[in-house]
Amino acid sequence: MQYSDYFSNQAVQVCRKDNIVEDRPVNEAENKIYQELSTGQGLDKDDREYLRDNYSEDQE
Repeated sequence: MQYSDYFSNQAVQVCRKDNIVEDRPVNEAENKIYQELSTGQGLDKDDREYLRDNYSEDQE
């Protein structure tokens, strides 16, 4: 998935390819979160919990 720049709709590099640890299609929950954010909607509790459970780094 490429993210678009809000102002110009041009692809924006969000990370280096060598930092990618898993290459797979987005799932339904991730697509929902992306659509909500790209249209300016806030995330609900379930969305925030999904991101926290699946993407947060351990804080040690």
